[in-house]
Amino acid sequence: MRPDPGTAEPLIGAIGGFRWWRVSGRWLTSPWRGDVRWERDGNAASCLGRRWLLRWRPHGVLHARGIPESGCSCGFYAMLQAPTDAVEMQSAWPLNPSLSGGPISLVFGAVRGTGRVVLGEYGWRAERARVDALYLPPSRGASERFETVAETYGVPIYRDLGELAREHGPDAWTRELARLPG
Repeated sequence: MRPDPGTAEPLIGAIGGFRWWRVSGRWLTSPWRGDVRWERDGNAASCLGRRWLLRWRPHGVLHARGIPESGCSCGFYAMLQAPTDAVEMQSAWPLNPSLSGGPISLVFGAVRGTGRVVLGEYGWRAERARVDALYLPPSRGASERFETVAETYGVPIYRDLGELAREHGPDAWTRELARLPG
């Protein structure tokens, strides 16, 4: 049985996961929720439940139990598994990591979530998050822009997706709770 996506689990420490960002200058931004810039030393989620013209705005609803709320879409998202040929891409972001660092300015990498966490079948949402590592496929050369972004966040660049997953993915407790293989 997989965890109920609406259940918040108490957590001591940090939870690892994988996600996409968009490169904006030397910064990473959320690729689908507007141009919300990720800060270097950590980020606190707010509820962006309403869209106003071309930007997301706080909808003004306070969640009694905090962010993320199980009945809302707030919080920082991450996937529990890095998509590879061995893993069916059944996530909210079915993009191949080979696109990372390419001409469409998307970057794949690892993230650490802390605080209140809602664990689902394919990923999690967290109250706080920080960039943990970036992935650049071996088929791509490291551009100055990509290296500048990694330097801005003080994170390593991985060229091997399996190594990134082993070193920055969910720990054994999280994998067991989510009933993931390995």
